[in-house]
Amino acid sequence: MNVVVTGGLGFIGQAIVRELLIRRHRVTIVDYWKDRITEYERARYPILEEIYADSLSVREYIEPQEFLHRVKGMAVDVVIHAGAVVDTMDLGDRGLWEANVDYTRDLCAGLMPRSIPLVFMSSAAVYGKAGHPANPYGLSKLIGEKFVSELTRYAILRLFNVFGPLEHHKGVMSSVPFKLAQAYKDVSRFEMHSPDSSRDFVPVAAVVRVAVERAEHLTSKHVSNEIYDVGTGESTTFGDLDAMIQQAVRANHSVVKVIPMPEHLVGRYQFYTRADSPRRPDMTDFSTRQWINEYFKR
Repeated sequence: MNVVVTGGLGFIGQAIVRELLIRRHRVTIVDYWKDRITEYERARYPILEEIYADSLSVREYIEPQEFLHRVKGMAVDVVIHAGAVVDTMDLGDRGLWEANVDYTRDLCAGLMPRSIPLVFMSSAAVYGKAGHPANPYGLSKLIGEKFVSELTRYAILRLFNVFGPLEHHKGVMSSVPFKLAQAYKDVSRFEMHSPDSSRDFVPVAAVVRVAVERAEHLTSKHVSNEIYDVGTGESTTFGDLDAMIQQAVRANHSVVKVIPMPEHLVGRYQFYTRADSPRRPDMTDFSTRQWINEYFKR
């Protein structure tokens, strides 16, 4: 199967690429690969080891705009669209709209004439606080979903709070489990507001499994187009998360310092998330505690 992965050098995209290669699919990565490799090299991010290990098996690296021009003539069975600006704090910078809305629109326009199926990595941010987005990022993903829903074959994956071991390059937008585990590793203080808030923390391995399985399914003749909540179905408070990571790294005391809610988050903050849609894929083998122990134990 010829699979194109946009954002294939990012946190989730790289993990998807690796799983596709393990399953012996032919993979093309669409990303700003020259800039991304240079950025990673300058900071020596650990994700480089995975990228370099897979490089000889990847069919081709293509820049995003180049792919839009070439897709009409390429051998493509399915596209996994993981490329995006992922920043819930972005108040609507031009780059957010161009990457998440304009590019998704243009990508769908390029796939539609050939009925190429698409797996779209969306976000639970589309739900916001009252069933609608509460920030520009969530809105950008919801608009992207509208373009995707016009395709003949698609799967929309609304990801909850994804975490994993190779998030160093994401900086402030890395997951709370990752940042908190790094704080314990560095023996540094971790400032946390709202310790009673809870999240459906979903391991990146679960996201990868669902994305690849949906991609494989979409290439079959009999498919149903659906929106999936990709989460574990359990919600863990930040306080309980801290206790889990303390146990996993065998720390003697918490590094957390509770601080007031930052002013820019007042009125915009989600205190609770959990995947509870009947269309949620089976996640019974993905326990938050189990995966925190696996990823972060020392």
